[in-house]
Amino acid sequence: MKQGFILFLSLLVIPFLISSCADGGNNPDPLELSSVYVTNEGNFSDSDGSLTSYDPESGSILKKAFENANGRPLAGIIQSSKIAGEHVFIVLNDANKIEVAEIESLESVATIELSTTPTDFEIINNQTGYVSNLYDGSITVIDLENFEETGQRISVGSQPRTIFRLDNRAYVANNGAGNDHTISVINTTSHTVDHTIEVGAGPADISVDMSGRLWVVCNGLIAYDENWERDPDNDKPGSVYLIDGSSATVIDSIATGGHPSGIALANEHARAYLLNDGISVIDMNTLSVEEEPFSPRSFNAIGYLPTQERLYVGDSRGYGQAGQALIYDLQGTAVDSFSVGIAPNGFHFMVN
Repeated sequence: MKQGFILFLSLLVIPFLISSCADGGNNPDPLELSSVYVTNEGNFSDSDGSLTSYDPESGSILKKAFENANGRPLAGIIQSSKIAGEHVFIVLNDANKIEVAEIESLESVATIELSTTPTDFEIINNQTGYVSNLYDGSITVIDLENFEETGQRISVGSQPRTIFRLDNRAYVANNGAGNDHTISVINTTSHTVDHTIEVGAGPADISVDMSGRLWVVCNGLIAYDENWERDPDNDKPGSVYLIDGSSATVIDSIATGGHPSGIALANEHARAYLLNDGISVIDMNTLSVEEEPFSPRSFNAIGYLPTQERLYVGDSRGYGQAGQALIYDLQGTAVDSFSVGIAPNGFHFMVN
């Protein structure tokens, strides 16, 4: 069975790419990239989120891979996706559902119908999943044996986005469109909130490094007045907060400025690549931001594939045309690209 290295991008969030190249010929990893799945948000008015499948060996692209496998479209706006075991869980709002598909064939296993607008999904154990609900500040508990809501909800903060499980805790980023600045820490045994962590404005994306530190990307706030006119004087800059995974407490923060949206961690190089009106580089040891950006181009998603030492980034090109996935080496050179669906916002790297 193939194992999936998952990279997910959130609401504002994250797209991607692939490469068939090895890591430059130096100490090549025996694992080989076999395929890449790209989730594409789609156009809201058309509810045409899609899944692109890319074969790096042949270069073949299947733009609507889920529809091809099942004879029907996803019929919703993709917010996020997760791989767990043999399944991929695709979160769709507008349609208010999660499509569950077999990871290799993409054949549908189940559809989880939801009563609220979902933004993210996380596996807690073989029997239980969590879904963040955009508008009512809650987490829905899912029965994974029957693929249905249990009726139990956990109250968290405003407009929760990413859910990230580490050991027996689930961390929920309460984004609040920039007006919330908290992480809810849920005890996954009791399904109750243990405590709340204060971070920067608009937490959205969460990753973990090899030291067990959670990297929380905070979008900041883009302010508007009562007439929905821009009010830049009341903007709040973005930031990155580090949380100790063993104690669930903040251990440091990085003032990034701007409005960052996603991060990729290259642990073996101690470098973090941050989407922030271009790609910034953070030294993971000193937590300093390099003066020169890795790339001045703006992207809406990023991921790192360590077996190839490649960065994968996505360019949505708006909601009226196909997006593009690009791949960079760690020297900042774009080495490949391929076409994907509308507004790519997540990747899964499948390796043998």
